[in-house]
Amino acid sequence: MEKLYKIEQPNLSNIEVDLTLLSETRKPEVKAAIKRACSPEYLHWKDLKYKNWIPDQFRNHKEKFWLLVKFARQSGSAVTKIRDHKKNFFTWKKLNHYEEMLHEITLDMSRYLLDIPDASSTDYQKYQSQSLIEEAIASSQLEGAHTTRKAAKRMIEEKREPKTADERMIYNNFIAMKAIQEKFKNEKLSLDVLFDLHRMLTIGTDSVKEHEQGRFRLDSDKIVITKGDDPTVISYVTPPMDFVKKEIFHLIDFANDELDEKDFVHPVIKAIMLHFWIGLLHPFVDGNGRLARGLFYWYLLRKGYWAFAFLPISIAIKAAPAQYSEAYILSEQDDTDLTYFINYHIKKINEAIENFRKFFKQKSLESRKINKILNEHNSLNRRQIETLANIKQNPERQLTATLYKNIHNITKVTAIKDLRTLRDSGFVVSRKKGRNIFYTTTKKIDEIF
Repeated sequence: MEKLYKIEQPNLSNIEVDLTLLSETRKPEVKAAIKRACSPEYLHWKDLKYKNWIPDQFRNHKEKFWLLVKFARQSGSAVTKIRDHKKNFFTWKKLNHYEEMLHEITLDMSRYLLDIPDASSTDYQKYQSQSLIEEAIASSQLEGAHTTRKAAKRMIEEKREPKTADERMIYNNFIAMKAIQEKFKNEKLSLDVLFDLHRMLTIGTDSVKEHEQGRFRLDSDKIVITKGDDPTVISYVTPPMDFVKKEIFHLIDFANDELDEKDFVHPVIKAIMLHFWIGLLHPFVDGNGRLARGLFYWYLLRKGYWAFAFLPISIAIKAAPAQYSEAYILSEQDDTDLTYFINYHIKKINEAIENFRKFFKQKSLESRKINKILNEHNSLNRRQIETLANIKQNPERQLTATLYKNIHNITKVTAIKDLRTLRDSGFVVSRKKGRNIFYTTTKKIDEIF
């Protein structure tokens, strides 16, 4: 028997709202507590009620404090263009820490990207390609793709045909994300673009039949979202398709900045709203989550936020997927307050930036080491040294000319020439197996590292 999941909410209708209660908000300790309930964490009742910093006068009447928090949130909240099938518009509140964070995102990312020592345009293409692969893998794993990151990454780098349904999902996601970066970011959003992306994401998968690709779901499909791994608990019932078909055009106009919007909304916030909106409408039988995360990137790249091409945010989301689902549920069920989802997503962007900082430090260190080795072994080029360093870390890995070509984005002729030089120098040995030649390292690699 299926049951609908409802978040815990106190009954506020019995609380008498009078001047005595409202006057409490003027007290410094109450003001501070309300602010703490909203920023940097945007707490819901189910978490707030356990906090030991709730003012003393509300310790035995926590519902009254929650009501004051709700009043504070509604004051100054902006109404979005997004609405649910009951025609309730979602609202959001610009929290105190947003402005600084939004300012720092591009500033920090540009600073780190532009300051990698001796990084060439080829290096940047490589970093971007690696981020794209990581995003495709993590986003697919969020949707249930069961394969290791290592195996999936190798499949993409080798340009090998997927062998399983899980590999197919990841490969499709990679192709779709690549199309967003190279093609669709230069196009307005339209039904055709949505359908094209959906086909890319779902072609050849088990979850979407061929006739369901690139077309909206039907009411008869009865798509529901279950909570976690329990199929008996429903967290969301998708809206009727008559509603979806009307709202999708509002979403498209919003994405193309063609709606008459009273106030400026930062592009990062708008991208998050697009992400949520697709998930809310759930217009397709499957692939909605991957599409939503793809449109988040599409909007930011289209608006010139190129640094996001280096940020695989789904890795941060995948670290705690239950929080991702909860952010949707809280926004849907707590008075259509989109701030829950926005605040969650901003936190994940910050985590992704922090991950990039660590990556940046690692790449800077590697770059210095490679420069030192280049000076000592000038018969080798940077590609060859980077390859040897990679194999040193993964000694079981075997190279082929095709894999080398794909990793470095060069011609096969150049790849073969590089590998033969490594072989002739004694750093690798070659072995023919079938039609392919495999290269493995020798002990001479220890002379370099």
